[in-house]
Amino acid sequence: MREKRKRITLLLIVAIFSNLFFGISAVSAETIAAKAAGTLSSGAIRYGFTKANAELNGWEAKEYQTVQDSNAVLTGRTRFYSKTASGDMTVHFDVETTGNYELVLLAVHESAAFSVKVNNGNALSVPKAVKASDYAEITTTLNVYEASAGTVSLTSGTNTLTLQPNGTANIRFDTLLLKPVSGGEEPTAVSSPTTVPTSEPTSAPTAEAAGVLDEDFDDSAAGRPFEGANWKFPEATNTVLEKTNGNNYLKISCTGSWAGFRTPYMYNLNGNQLFTGTDIISSFKFNFSHLNYEGEMFLARTNDNKIITDIRTQFIGGRSDEYVLQVLEGSEMRSRDIYYTFKLNSWYQLITKLNSYTGKYDLYFLDDNGNYLTHLSDIRARYDTSLTGGIVDMGQWSTNNFFAGDEVNIDEFYIANDPDFVLPAVPAPTVSPSAGPSFPPSNAVVFQNKNADDFELVIPSDTQSGTYQAGTASWGTYHNFTDLKTAKGVFHLNNVPTGEYEVYYRMPIVHEENADAVYIEVTDSLNKTGRKVFNARCDRNEPNLLNNISKTGIRSMEWIKIDGTYSFQSNIPGNLTAGVDVQAATPLSEDYYGVVRFDSVALVKVGERASMPIAQNTRIEGKIKPGAVLTGRYEYVDEKGNEEGDSVYKWYTRTSENAAWTVVSQGTTTADQGASYTVKATDKFVKFEITPKSSAENSIPGIAQSAFYELLYDSDLAPEVKNIKITGFPARLTDLSATYEYEDVNLDEEGQSHYKWIISSDPYARPYSDWEVLAEGTCTAAEPIVYNVPVSVPNGSYIRLMITPYNNEETVNIGSAQYSDFVGPFQEDEIKPEAKELNFQGKVVNAEGIAGLAIGGKAEAGYTYTYRLDLPEDTASTQIKWYRADVQTGPFTEIASGREYTPGEDDSGKFIRFGVTAAANDGKTGDTVYSPAFLVKWKLAFDDDFDYTAADGYNETLRQKWEPLVQHIELGTPLTHSARIPENVSVSDGTCKIITKKEHLDKYDFQHTWTTANIRTKESFGPYGYYETNMKYTRATGLNQSFWWKTNGGTAEQMLELDFCEAHYPYEIKTNIRRLNPSDLTTLDVSIGSYPFGQSGPATIADDFAVVSGYLRPIVAGEDWQSSVNNDAYQVFYNNQQIRSTISVPNQANVGTIYLTCCVLPGGFAGALVEADAHNSVIQYDYVRYYEEIGVTQNGDNTYEMGSIALNSAIEEASGLLSDAVIGTQPGNYPETAKTKLQNALNTAKKVTNHYQKGAAANTLNKEIKAFRDSLIGNPEVLKNMLSVAQNIFDTVKQGNGYAQCPKNYLNSLKASITLTQNLLKEYPAQERLDAQVASLGKAIDKVIANQGKSGAVSSNGIIIDFSEVSGALEITEQTRNGAFLWSSPLSRQTITFDAYDCTLQILDGTRAVSGDKKYGWSVSKLNTEQASIDGYFDFSGLQTDQLMKFTFTHLGGKSVGILNGRSVIPNENVITSDSYESANAGYTGSGSYTVKYAGTDMVTVYTNDPSGLCIYSNTQTEPPVDEPENNEHDNWTPNIPGGIFIPPNNNNNAVSVHFTDIAGHWAEKEILALAEQNIINGKNETQYMPEDTVTRAEFAAMNRRALGLNPSIYQGAFGDIGNGSWYANEIQAAVNAGIMSGDADGNFRPNDPISRQEMAKVIVNAYLTKHTAQEIETGDIDFTDSGEIAEWAREPVARAAALGLVNGMPDGTFAPNDNMTRAQAAAIIYRLIAYSFSI
Repeated sequence: MREKRKRITLLLIVAIFSNLFFGISAVSAETIAAKAAGTLSSGAIRYGFTKANAELNGWEAKEYQTVQDSNAVLTGRTRFYSKTASGDMTVHFDVETTGNYELVLLAVHESAAFSVKVNNGNALSVPKAVKASDYAEITTTLNVYEASAGTVSLTSGTNTLTLQPNGTANIRFDTLLLKPVSGGEEPTAVSSPTTVPTSEPTSAPTAEAAGVLDEDFDDSAAGRPFEGANWKFPEATNTVLEKTNGNNYLKISCTGSWAGFRTPYMYNLNGNQLFTGTDIISSFKFNFSHLNYEGEMFLARTNDNKIITDIRTQFIGGRSDEYVLQVLEGSEMRSRDIYYTFKLNSWYQLITKLNSYTGKYDLYFLDDNGNYLTHLSDIRARYDTSLTGGIVDMGQWSTNNFFAGDEVNIDEFYIANDPDFVLPAVPAPTVSPSAGPSFPPSNAVVFQNKNADDFELVIPSDTQSGTYQAGTASWGTYHNFTDLKTAKGVFHLNNVPTGEYEVYYRMPIVHEENADAVYIEVTDSLNKTGRKVFNARCDRNEPNLLNNISKTGIRSMEWIKIDGTYSFQSNIPGNLTAGVDVQAATPLSEDYYGVVRFDSVALVKVGERASMPIAQNTRIEGKIKPGAVLTGRYEYVDEKGNEEGDSVYKWYTRTSENAAWTVVSQGTTTADQGASYTVKATDKFVKFEITPKSSAENSIPGIAQSAFYELLYDSDLAPEVKNIKITGFPARLTDLSATYEYEDVNLDEEGQSHYKWIISSDPYARPYSDWEVLAEGTCTAAEPIVYNVPVSVPNGSYIRLMITPYNNEETVNIGSAQYSDFVGPFQEDEIKPEAKELNFQGKVVNAEGIAGLAIGGKAEAGYTYTYRLDLPEDTASTQIKWYRADVQTGPFTEIASGREYTPGEDDSGKFIRFGVTAAANDGKTGDTVYSPAFLVKWKLAFDDDFDYTAADGYNETLRQKWEPLVQHIELGTPLTHSARIPENVSVSDGTCKIITKKEHLDKYDFQHTWTTANIRTKESFGPYGYYETNMKYTRATGLNQSFWWKTNGGTAEQMLELDFCEAHYPYEIKTNIRRLNPSDLTTLDVSIGSYPFGQSGPATIADDFAVVSGYLRPIVAGEDWQSSVNNDAYQVFYNNQQIRSTISVPNQANVGTIYLTCCVLPGGFAGALVEADAHNSVIQYDYVRYYEEIGVTQNGDNTYEMGSIALNSAIEEASGLLSDAVIGTQPGNYPETAKTKLQNALNTAKKVTNHYQKGAAANTLNKEIKAFRDSLIGNPEVLKNMLSVAQNIFDTVKQGNGYAQCPKNYLNSLKASITLTQNLLKEYPAQERLDAQVASLGKAIDKVIANQGKSGAVSSNGIIIDFSEVSGALEITEQTRNGAFLWSSPLSRQTITFDAYDCTLQILDGTRAVSGDKKYGWSVSKLNTEQASIDGYFDFSGLQTDQLMKFTFTHLGGKSVGILNGRSVIPNENVITSDSYESANAGYTGSGSYTVKYAGTDMVTVYTNDPSGLCIYSNTQTEPPVDEPENNEHDNWTPNIPGGIFIPPNNNNNAVSVHFTDIAGHWAEKEILALAEQNIINGKNETQYMPEDTVTRAEFAAMNRRALGLNPSIYQGAFGDIGNGSWYANEIQAAVNAGIMSGDADGNFRPNDPISRQEMAKVIVNAYLTKHTAQEIETGDIDFTDSGEIAEWAREPVARAAALGLVNGMPDGTFAPNDNMTRAQAAAIIYRLIAYSFSI
């Protein structure tokens, strides 16, 4: 250590400039040298310049005529500035006396940092200009900003000063000051070095050749500011204070705002020359007496502002009285931590020793008495030293991040190149090297908890919040911790260079609250694992936690080695997991095992290892069904670039989840080829495995990777059509365009689906009895289906679209037809252009509850133009007029015309509306329609539409309204440093853009790895009024994207922050209101601090622009700020819908500014920071506006004038409505109940006398006015007609699975909808409710129609079979003797079996009806004639086809097949010898009636194109000839509905046979059998149901899905514990889509957990509401004896389920809410659900 030395003055090494060698620079012919304009009292010589003194080179100069009007300059009449980031400007000036001068540059505006050259010498750095206050001699009216270029040597005569922007625009310069520097020597000629040494010189420069700063403040007067040369104190005060007698120190207090400042700072440490050497010592004592924030830095810098030393504070555990110091080194800012705890109000000494030639320094910490505390060695300079040729010069010293209220004390400040300086002795280490600061070695691979890519804290999903602690701490080093025993910290060991490694884990702090059994477990690239358990708990904490030692000798900050070595591949990640070993740990209290901490992992390479290839992104591609061809795919990666060899693949299958895998196929392949496997019907699970191999010799195979596949269905399910939508108008000669969605759970792609445009005079007629086909064809969901409506469409008709989905498989699977809503009616009315949806746009307030126009705000007429002829609008001919009135109902007076109107002062308190008369380009005009009337209640006070261009935040136009800020931000988990800078804000294409980048910019001298922006309005306003922007969020998590307002200055009581949005992609928007606690200046959230808004789903907040706005009004005078009358003082809106309405603050806030901000904030608040998404992400703001409320002053006074006007107007409108309304029960009347409600609201409004309540009263009354208007009784005739159709369908459609039959659940849903319709028609509903029920009932009808069987048994007489809808073989049962075929050419292949006659009919694909496409009635009857006994004959009503149809008769028993002609049978003698179409077609000419037959053994095949009269007969008669038809209805039957949807009213459940042996006599036997017969529940096997087993949540979801007849839905992946391949995934998705079930708060469904009885109650009530579309259920008190055990969330569902009779409780009177539901209970409850309205 050095002893106290005599204070010596700062020795300045004077620069030698080029003019000393080459003479004075010549002045060009165009310029003259400026003379001195005078000398200030301080001795400073000032110069002002004109264009004549300057070489501008792209700079701009603004000159003024006289000195009096030169309000922009300080000396002379010219202001110079650079608008670009390039181009050097040179000015010339005369100096009278040779000497050393400090160059100070002045301007009246802020200036960015730049460089200067004097007489073309070395470039000198000039920092950003700061505001100064000691230039009253120059000006008393202008702000003065100064920046020093340091001290230089000038010779008498003409000199030059060259200003260089250095890549930054906005450089300002008005005046030059030369401040003579005393104590210097005559300048000596020293050349600037032309080269710099690349290594340390053989002998270091002598002390005399280097500058020395030695300041102990003892020679400065105590109690006064320090006035040392080259010391600056921006935004701070300094005072010299006495520590002991004659021993002074310097106290520095920050007086700036709440932002970090660089104060104090010292510059020109070596006369602006390179300050280099091997022993550059910096030593000083410091004492922090107050710190508001962590992060204050001690920085040494180069002359050109590059950071050398970066030493900063970090609080310990959130405390502000203890802190540690952190050192950042290298351009990557690697963290090196000081292992010592420092305290406030204690003195310490910091010493650094810098070697300029190695770019490294050592750091020592001592106490106030010089005793050693700790040190770090070989710390790299915190910048890329290659930028300075490897040499590091020290030219500046400062603190950074000095915040308002911070206080630091400094003493014994010493900087010199001093090889004789005595450094403290470093004691020998007492622990292993791995615990010291020299470990890990520089070549180690280190993973830190601070990096989100390296570390994650995993909390089990079922953990309840609030039951554990987790966070970050700064003891020892910045680390994560948790006390949750089941949590674990996972370090992701990615991109480790290939080799053999030792693995170390750093224990940041040993602590008495730690766990005493912490495990660390590593898994390397080869899946080798290693584990170590250690004790991290000490008996008692030491005052310095870094001195803690555990019972087994582990020290704080020690690196702990896992035994053995581990292999890593650069392309195969490993991991290290740490947590509590609960089995080995000793709890501190019951079930509490202590804290586990996560800091860093180091991998130390100890050997080489050959690399191996990897297979990544291993997957299976293919369809989810038997017979599908699966392809195993993967990507081959080899870090050495070797080509792939013969990689080995294997396919495995198993039949159940717990069965063993069996290899079913194997071989070799490559990533380009893949490997295929065809799924068998017995396969339930399939796995693909690939072992990658390189083509290189002696290469090592990679690790096998696999992909898993589960067969969801054991059959090929039919595709589905969803969401058919028609756009267009019901007008002739217009286009209707339809879209739909195709879905196939087997993942089959769509083939050529079929569509039909159909028409009917009854929109609710059943397809297709009265619907006719207009057009048909094939389609796909990829393209819209367009239909041009012909002129022949009759009046009053309606059009719908039917789509039948087809897949594209070899065996085509056809789904059920689905129908669109109808379009119509088509009328012969006059077609006119129309203006609809009139609304105010532009600079108006549309927010819910406070809407109005604004004085100065340009309002625009918004409307939707429509014209059924699809002709465009003639905007020039469309008339728009504006009107004004005193009340909202008028009378209105025309005041203007045109599409825009800007209200003026005369409009204040008036109502404005506009009218539109639309015009089309065919000359037609529509009727005039009017907008709602808006009150002029606002005044536009600030507006920026961003209708200009700004490349960055330095742009002059942008800065007219906005101030871009420069800020250093440290936030998030892990802690992330970012810079908010002007470079990251721009304006283009009508929006303001804030871009976020992953970058570090050297020009900003604080730590940051990200840049973004924060701008605020230059003008202050508010606090009261309405703030609005239209913004589009960026698609990146980890960012806080905001629009907010905050007060400027003032007292703590006047501080207010309004956060209108803090948005977090993809779903969340939060709002806040904050104020300061005056006692300790902490931030307080007011009312509810955060209102989260948004929900998961396909839509995100970044999909489109959104209007975000907020409103603040004064609290009501004389009322408590938290009283109910102030509950709406602060409101927030999203797309004009109110999302928050709360109290505000108790005090009057100061004026403030609007902020547009992006904050890099990784962690729980804004989500994980994903670099690929966040880098170059952009937030856009379309406009920003602020409106003042008329009648409200900013000091909180409120006249409530607008509220009074609005209320009086609403009272007048309500009174008029009640006077004119017709009360009654007929369409067009208003109900008596609605009149009473409006009358009561009117009476209440009239009683309001408090002015502050009138605005709210007006809003309430206007809502009741709207409700009254909406209550107008509608016309129920359409719904009544539809009800008749629905009842007929329900009465006639048979339940079952055969052709034209419908599953029971759809019929039940139709019955429920019929009941609701009947109940609604007993009321006097408004048209809106009638229309809604029409839509609901129509969907129920469509569901029945769409789900009628398209194949199978035909068991009803009179049925119509639409061949275009048949999707499989038909079986005409014995009792079915007549019906009709609906023939649509060309026909698809059909097979029909007639059971009564053992006859099969085959129709070839493409067969057409020669006699036309129409209905062909058919019948089969018996007949006795004189000639023969006819057992059956076919009548096809004249059907004739272009191809032959094939009838095959078997089991004839000696009977013959012939043709019945009248009452005679004509045997068919045209016989062929081969039963084939080839033989049959040999004699067929393609026209005329043609029939041939082939006779086999007991069978006959008939080929014919004219089947009418075909019969089976015998020649033997035993009775007299008489007609004996079994059914005589075939001559007069009337088919009800084409398409196979008519079924007579006799039910046939087609129940399956059930034989459970374990339910005989069981209390639920009836229910189990009934549901099993309907295939709603299944047994555990064919003979056992196992009624007392429990039911899982997945099983109960499936039961409810089947009971309600819901189709399975393709799983969307919403739950973390359900894989796409699970059998229950689609079952659960259907239940979730229907609103029956949901997941838990952690995003899981828990499919395999047993469902409790109280969970069951909630699910079954949801199922009931889905089934019956009911919303209200009357409930009573829960009378179960254990009702107190029912969870709060389940009480209402249990009460509802009991009221509905769905649950009855246990025999002992309890409900047993927490018991698991049994399979018997599930059957009973599902049974009751189905049987609630109908017999099962």
